[in-house]
Amino acid sequence: MRKLTCLLMLLGFMCVSSVGISEVKAHSTSDYEVAYRIYSPKTGQHRYMIDLTRMNQLVIDQGWHLEKGHLLFSKSAEDYLPAATVLTLFSPNNQDIVYTANPVEVDVLLKANWQILLSSDVPLSALKPEKGVPVYRLYQPALGRHHFTAIFAERNQLMQAGWQAEGIAFYASAVR
Repeated sequence: MRKLTCLLMLLGFMCVSSVGISEVKAHSTSDYEVAYRIYSPKTGQHRYMIDLTRMNQLVIDQGWHLEKGHLLFSKSAEDYLPAATVLTLFSPNNQDIVYTANPVEVDVLLKANWQILLSSDVPLSALKPEKGVPVYRLYQPALGRHHFTAIFAERNQLMQAGWQAEGIAFYASAVR
């Protein structure tokens, strides 16, 4: 039997065990969906996930960790742009993750053998800029990796470490 692992979160504690989703409770209110931010110390990869079952698998079975910077997304349809969806794309070549609402970029990446990840990451409508906070996109050419953060200080630290700013990827309602 696996030992219960408690992870300290920004606003409190959350306990995760091998039992599964029943141990991880969504921190959303009735007005928001939470995209949890997780990190893999093995790969250095960060991801946002809304699917608690898949997140449990990564945290428990593959050693990922919860970290600060979870995104909240309004459940109010009027806060979103019509017909604009933020998709999660994955490169099997270098394990990179990209979040984008740009249909041209999606087409280019799919032609380069990237895959759209469904349901577990962040498939959602694009929030109107005036309704949210920016989620910044950065790129490290030496690693061939992208990084996404809504934490401005983190963005600046990465830029000082040689990451290239690629602008705002999308907007979230809030950051926790």
